[in-house]
Amino acid sequence: MDAGWAAVVAAGTAAIISGGGVVVGARMSTQGLRRQVQDQAATEHSHWLRDRRADACVRFLEQGAAALLVVDSAETSARNVSVPVGARSPERVALWEQAQRELYGEVASSRSALSGKVAEIRLMAPRLAEAAANFEEEVLNYVEAVAEDLQHHFVPDSLPGYEYRDAEVWMRYREGLQTSLLHFADRAASVLAHPPAPPGSR
Repeated sequence: MDAGWAAVVAAGTAAIISGGGVVVGARMSTQGLRRQVQDQAATEHSHWLRDRRADACVRFLEQGAAALLVVDSAETSARNVSVPVGARSPERVALWEQAQRELYGEVASSRSALSGKVAEIRLMAPRLAEAAANFEEEVLNYVEAVAEDLQHHFVPDSLPGYEYRDAEVWMRYREGLQTSLLHFADRAASVLAHPPAPPGSR
């Protein structure tokens, strides 16, 4: 009987060990499959993220170009407000205020939209945030320069010592803005050339 029980126990032990090997092998196989799926998911997420970043960059560039057109149009409209010959200070001030309202009114929505695109860049492509913010600041500075020039045009006495900007100065302003936008586009192309590293990678 003892020998019989010994044989049964031995057989059972062998079966358990064999079954355990199957379980361990299956577990290792499952872990390998899980890692493969996770790696694939990380790669797909990386490419998805790059696509979203590219979309954000394109939207910023489109809005940046639109902002330049709007500011240029607003400047033209504001300058079309003429000063009557012999107009006195109160009338000049009123005309300046009207021109200022038209200028800032026309560019308000474009400036707001551009700020939204800069915020999107900060979220989706932080490495491009500085270039985007610099362009936005340059656009705002351009609008301020236009407003200052108009103020001198309508109410010269309000800006003592102000030097009127000629067409060449404004051309350099515009070229500077266009260069900044192209600089952003170049930076974006460099950043987007490679997909972001998957989370947890080095």
